[in-house]
Amino acid sequence: MSALLLATFLNAVGIPRLWIAATLGLICSPVAAFTWATLGGLIGNALLFIAARHLLADCIRRRLARSRAAFLLRTSPGFLETVLIRQLPLPGLLTTLALAVSKTRLSAMLLGSFVGWLPSTWIVTMLSRSAAQAQIPGPWIAASMAGACLLLILLKRAARRHGVGIPGTPQTHRARRDA
Repeated sequence: MSALLLATFLNAVGIPRLWIAATLGLICSPVAAFTWATLGGLIGNALLFIAARHLLADCIRRRLARSRAAFLLRTSPGFLETVLIRQLPLPGLLTTLALAVSKTRLSAMLLGSFVGWLPSTWIVTMLSRSAAQAQIPGPWIAASMAGACLLLILLKRAARRHGVGIPGTPQTHRARRDA
């Protein structure tokens, strides 16, 4: 329980979720590290999202207008867009703040973040646990990593099939073909 509270607090103040997952992977089982890092990330990001939306929206809009996440201010990403956004090389804190001041619903942000985080969080916890045990990843670890990568590929294909792209970027392949 203390790991969950610590992960929640650290995520809410902007410490990257993968750093937390890697650290927890060194000290506990991969499943526990994955669970605590993911739940802490979801709760911490929900708290940050609510605070940003209701208390700091104007200030955040002004600052984000000049950042790499400015495209999020012009859109209202749904579930699939949030999954894809969570794959971008943007800081999680910046992404959560941008989602908070866009018209994204909290539920879409939480579900999209959870699914978008699955592959990377699982891989990081497995690698850090293997490093803690000073061993080369065994076959089940390699298989689970391959499964996480497959999930990521399937999510991106599903998004492409439904014509969902990263908001603010050129149209997806299907949208261009149908136009």
